[in-house]
Amino acid sequence: MVEGKSEDTNTPAETEETTEAPSDTEAAGEKKKVVYIAGGLNNPSAKLIVEALEEEVARLGNIELQVMDGESSAEKQLPLLENCLTLKPAAVAISAQDPKGQLAALKKLVEADIPVLSCESTMDASADFDYYGVGGDLELQGKILGEYFAETLPEGAEYAMISGIQGNMAQILRDKGFRDGIASNPTLKEVFYQDCGFDRAKAVSAMQDCLQAHPNVAGVFSIDTPMALGALQALKDAGKNGEVLLVGIDLNDEGILSLKDGDMSAIVKMDLQEEGRRIGQMLSDMAWGQEPEWTDQIDTCKYYTIQPILVTKDNLAEEVPES
Repeated sequence: MVEGKSEDTNTPAETEETTEAPSDTEAAGEKKKVVYIAGGLNNPSAKLIVEALEEEVARLGNIELQVMDGESSAEKQLPLLENCLTLKPAAVAISAQDPKGQLAALKKLVEADIPVLSCESTMDASADFDYYGVGGDLELQGKILGEYFAETLPEGAEYAMISGIQGNMAQILRDKGFRDGIASNPTLKEVFYQDCGFDRAKAVSAMQDCLQAHPNVAGVFSIDTPMALGALQALKDAGKNGEVLLVGIDLNDEGILSLKDGDMSAIVKMDLQEEGRRIGQMLSDMAWGQEPEWTDQIDTCKYYTIQPILVTKDNLAEEVPES
């Protein structure tokens, strides 16, 4: 959750990139061991981040990466964090599922001189230790689409929400942002809400149930694009594709085609490949005792923010030139 006061400072991201020469051991080919604890590798977005991270690690050649699967559970992540105290990697990155409840475990790592990188959001504002962060503004991603709904849907229109997993931080913050954004048009009515576990097939079934119960639904907000594409399949089967305002978060190849065809209305572009690369670069810097590039000081976190962009059919060619 990217919250707390963001200070305007002369940060490393606003200056030239570090030109410090590698140490003798780095130049000689030594690799520092680092760990990335994913939120849940069942999530397609998490898989994209890990793929880009692994590619960047291979390109850098100076760190050895171990990826651990948090299985979309804060309880599953805690023993993984504790295990890092035994493994003693040079740096740890985590897509935390409970940014407040996991603070104590992360503080132990920092006290053991293992630097911490929070991915996809900051930790809770009560953190009393210094750490780094990288990712998009999850709450802003949802708010952008909430405002889009508020401006685009007709007065009194009904809309549905396709959710992921309760307790997941992307779920919590995107949901909150969407509700804040859509609040500017209080005439709109939420008539359907379903958790689909970031599962495309479950989103198909949920959308079918929604259409049966609410045939006049005019808009569908999905917490991510893969589930939005599941909802699209149900809309196509009902002959309603292109008639319902359908939006998602995280731009992928199939989402690009759906925007082109007019089947999806808008997708918030969150460059997951860029996030994966940044995680790799920051882990490398942290492991070798260098200051990573960052853009915002948020409480005790030096955070690199990847800005979200609303992509529609109208600006698709500009935002995704290769499309």
